[in-house]
Amino acid sequence: SILNSINEESETKSEFELPADFLDFKLVSSAKLDDNQQQTVVDICQSFRKPHPLLLPLTQGAFEPNELFDLIKTDAEMTAKILNAVNSSLFSLRQPITNINHAIIFLGITQVKNIALQFAVQKNMEFEDKAQNEAYKKLWAASYLASSFCLLFAKEMNEENPAELSTHCLLSYLGDLAVLSYKPSIAGFYLDDYSLFERTKVFQNTIGINTAVVGKHLAQQWQLPESIEVAIDYSILP
Repeated sequence: SILNSINEESETKSEFELPADFLDFKLVSSAKLDDNQQQTVVDICQSFRKPHPLLLPLTQGAFEPNELFDLIKTDAEMTAKILNAVNSSLFSLRQPITNINHAIIFLGITQVKNIALQFAVQKNMEFEDKAQNEAYKKLWAASYLASSFCLLFAKEMNEENPAELSTHCLLSYLGDLAVLSYKPSIAGFYLDDYSLFERTKVFQNTIGINTAVVGKHLAQQWQLPESIEVAIDYSILP
């Protein structure tokens, strides 16, 4: 029985053996950028559209339902976009949600706030390139699903602030959006079946930096809370 267990464990390990290029890979750090890398970061950040004015207020701590409602309703376009999103196929609701207050009650404060955050980051982001636009949509869905899973896991593990961790997870995609906007040719690395490691390796080889570095500098440039900046910076560390 013991020998069988050892054999099974050995077979499992061999199936998941790490590739050599992963073991040799050096992740670029935002704290150790050369002049060329720093200039690339500046170019990408400058080319990315400024965020919605509601972005900063949305990242400032926790909200009561009435506080979030009062904040979102100040912007009619944001309100319409959130209602369109919650009534989309992503949620498959049986009955339509007709107002923000209803959305907050049904989906919860964190979920609605994260949808609002996505729109705040992606303000006026439109791509003429078809592949670039498809990659953007895929990132939109991935960031929302990731933040939703993060919220559930954090609650299950009794973390002190699940909502904050969920927001950190959502905004960890900020660098991906900026790089996609800056370099349309990378869209295929999101649309095809590439892993996070494979994408990171390609980005570092082609533009010299990774998405975490870009996201960290954007958060700093937009004066987001330091905890978000740090979370993005560390988001792809092994």
